[in-house]
Amino acid sequence: MVKKREEMKREKKFRKKPVVIEAFQFTDESKDAAYRWASSHQMNIDPSFDDHEGPILSIPTLEGEMICRIGDWIIRGVNGEFYPCKPDIFEKTYEPVTPSSATAEEILVKHGFFLMTHKNSNEEVRKAFIEPVLSAMTEFAAQQVAEATKDCYPKTFTKWFRSDEFYEIFNEGTDNEGLIQWEYMSSGQILDTLDELLDYWTNNIEQ
Repeated sequence: MVKKREEMKREKKFRKKPVVIEAFQFTDESKDAAYRWASSHQMNIDPSFDDHEGPILSIPTLEGEMICRIGDWIIRGVNGEFYPCKPDIFEKTYEPVTPSSATAEEILVKHGFFLMTHKNSNEEVRKAFIEPVLSAMTEFAAQQVAEATKDCYPKTFTKWFRSDEFYEIFNEGTDNEGLIQWEYMSSGQILDTLDELLDYWTNNIEQ
């Protein structure tokens, strides 16, 4: 008991738990998209101008109203709260999340290739934020599909999938829930699972 009391009187060192946040930089080029993204989650974020006619966002937080200026980052925290962060602090505190092969396996789902959880996003947010993310992930997805599906699909199929030959036959897009789907260009038929693509490949490509 004495030892425990002595320990309570001393300072201790703690390490901050690693957390993953979402962030959007507020720049001249991205200010409209950044506002649409943030306000789609928190409706009381207001666009305005400072005394020098520079665009700003007023963001209510638990600590009071905070101002996001050009160059700042808008952060969405682990509890869904929004707050601005100066770029130098942001650079010292955060780094991009790099997808791993384990992540690829988690997002490969039985009814499609990627499951994007943006069901509540409006069309403007989808075009401004989600679609660029999908585009950026395409290269990663092509690199990971063979590894993530190696025990499920033939190697020749995973090599054909998203090859130049594949894109001569199919257009790739997403449905209203963000699931990737493929349109068979010659007929307009929509395929939304890898198993359907495998059936097509087995019947038409594999020789």
